Amino acid sequence: RQARGWERARLMLASAILEKCCHLRLGGLDVFVNFVGGLTVSEPGFDLAVYAALLSSARNVSLGPSAAFIGEVGLRGQVRSTPQVARRVDLARRLGATRIFVPASCGVNGPDLIRVADLGDLW
Repeated sequence: RQARGWERARLMLASAILEKCCHLRLGGLDVFVNFVGGLTVSEPGFDLAVYAALLSSARNVSLGPSAAFIGEVGLRGQVRSTPQVARRVDLARRLGATRIFVPASCGVNGPDLIRVADLGDLW
């Protein structure tokens, strides 16, 4: 398990949550998280993006270039809302996202939004 730009302890926790909630077997796999350009991320609003990337890699399924993920992930795999979801959705749209995964509990609406209550809703 290696992480650059994300705390290694969070990567270990993410791996354990994915194994439990999504029934992934990550024990025999190398798991890496790397934020490009030396960016360091500690804000929990990026959690869902990292979890989706790990799921995508483990299941060998592309997320697609126009997907965006906004949300914090809890210990039981539940996806929680983060501050300023509407601003984040607006920014994702301006950057070209056409599928935006958001917490089911957020108050933002739109045809491009995919509501996610827990990690099982990603696939």
